[in-house]
Amino acid sequence: MLTLALVFSTVTMVTLAVAEDEIELREERAFQAAVDRVAASIVRIETIGGRERIGDTLLGTGPTTGLIVGEDGLIVSSQFNFLRRPDSILVQLADGRRKPARMLATDHGRMVVLLKIEVDEPLPVPEFAARETMRVGQWAI
Repeated sequence: MLTLALVFSTVTMVTLAVAEDEIELREERAFQAAVDRVAASIVRIETIGGRERIGDTLLGTGPTTGLIVGEDGLIVSSQFNFLRRPDSILVQLADGRRKPARMLATDHGRMVVLLKIEVDEPLPVPEFAARETMRVGQWAI
């Protein structure tokens, strides 16, 4: 009887390990699919200069990312790269085009900024989930 229990336990463990591998593979595919859906809406942002100086050098921060939220060139990003009020903001679109941007607004409570670039054609905007479809504990990217 002990041998049968041991075999059953081993088979159960192997089955669970295979199921866990399948779940991890499906999660990875889902994340990749989600990223692929919004990749064209992600931009790279470079800031140059700012209010803080060391000697004659204006301090800046490294590049960051943003999300296109309006076909007309509206972009949301974290406020952290804009705390020093950069002198210049340069946005690189997914297709490689680079555009100067200006800061339109800052939400200090949410720590985000709204940027604007001038565009000649509508930009790709991600599809946002409807609030009523979201649930507590649901994963978000």
